Amino acid sequence: MENGLSPAFHLPAANGNMRRVFAYLIKQRHIAPAVITHFAHERTLYESREFLGEPKREIHNAVFVGKDREGTPRHAHKRSLNSYGAGYKGNTDGSNPAYSFCHIGTSSWLFVFEAPIDLLSYLTLYPDNWQEHSYVALCGVAEHAMLGRLQEYPHLHTVILCMDNDVAGLNATERLTDILWDYGYMDIWQGRSRCKDWNEDLIALHGGTPKPAVPHVYRDLFMESLDAMQCRPCSNLERTRARIWTFYKDYSQTGDLESVRRTAETAATGVGLIRARLGVSADCVDGFDGFRREYRAGYRSYRDKSPVTARQTAFERAVRVVMTDLGEHAARSPEDYLVTADKLTTLFDASAKLYARLRMEQLEDQAFEQRQEYQK
Repeated sequence: MENGLSPAFHLPAANGNMRRVFAYLIKQRHIAPAVITHFAHERTLYESREFLGEPKREIHNAVFVGKDREGTPRHAHKRSLNSYGAGYKGNTDGSNPAYSFCHIGTSSWLFVFEAPIDLLSYLTLYPDNWQEHSYVALCGVAEHAMLGRLQEYPHLHTVILCMDNDVAGLNATERLTDILWDYGYMDIWQGRSRCKDWNEDLIALHGGTPKPAVPHVYRDLFMESLDAMQCRPCSNLERTRARIWTFYKDYSQTGDLESVRRTAETAATGVGLIRARLGVSADCVDGFDGFRREYRAGYRSYRDKSPVTARQTAFERAVRVVMTDLGEHAARSPEDYLVTADKLTTLFDASAKLYARLRMEQLEDQAFEQRQEYQK
């Protein structure tokens, strides 16, 4: 890079044949030869031959090329051909992230993958009429290549997110879904590999030992705690205020984890009560259930990453705001009720997230103690 300018894009120098690429992808990755041949003929997959380092060493990589609509190469992703170990993978300098390895078909479907080998693996697993549909590898989890294909090819409007079956992939699926909604794409589906990714599914199919899927333990725990919460019916918001203060004091003085959960339940019950008062729900319980469903649908684990200290601060602040609000209004207008519902929602969010994180730490501590006991 010179004068602050991005480096010019150049494809890595090509080898005279693709022997190593075919051997690696077929023998190590179990990709179907017909799939490899297709992309080789399209000149979007080839074998590079470069001399790098000091002293110079001959390096061969699989190169996955991304082209624009006119067929001009704009992106190249290199993957080392090592049989063992993690190996090198990365984009060449000057690659435009809006263009990466892809296939464009005639249907409205766009399948989105993290890596080119995931894409090839999926085509190997599900070969029927695959060329009718479109596929793109993000070469990571950023959205640029997905949006680039959607904007460049207007016939694409159904998106199937086929990210890795691990924490990063599950978080990326949520984030990409939100981005697609922001751009007006509503027909969004998820494809989920049985193992960690689509190539691991292929390895399992061929009798190998695949890397297993990695569950999103925190997200699963959060959803379980959310589903287990119960409405705490009360006749008025003054009673709601008293309960919140009691549970808050219990947690502040004793560190009782269940008091945080009860605070969340009481805040959600308060929202349910307001919905019933405004005629949105049949009664407090119906309002509670509707609020919880909506909150569950809108929850995003990729946004829920703050440390316990920040969660405790948010929880304490939300309690103070609600206590002040519920202590101020003797008679409430519909607008007042809506403002109070927003503040109770903020308290519910802070309480639910603090409870889940504290519960997660509790389980991690128990698991650590069990391992220590086992090692004695």
